[in-house]
Amino acid sequence: MQQVTKRLFNFRYRYFFIMNTELDPKEYLLKIVNSVAVLLLWMMPNLFFGLYKGYAFFENRPQTANYIYYTVSAITFALVILFFIKKWKK
Repeated sequence: MQQVTKRLFNFRYRYFFIMNTELDPKEYLLKIVNSVAVLLLWMMPNLFFGLYKGYAFFENRPQTANYIYYTVSAITFALVILFFIKKWKK
């Protein structure tokens, strides 16, 4: 009886098993940290090439480099979103 009472008042047990999930808090935090890291790794080259190298801006009309930058950014962003969907479905 004491073990059952102890289990009912254990916050980790109540929170994660009442919500019908078996995800360990450590695994959940690791997923969050990995997601933030992947997003930052995607954002850093995009900011560098877009803002610092100037490919995100065009003067009178878009050049070929601008089209390439936006196409690569859109494709890699779609891949990052697919990675997030795959990672969070597990």
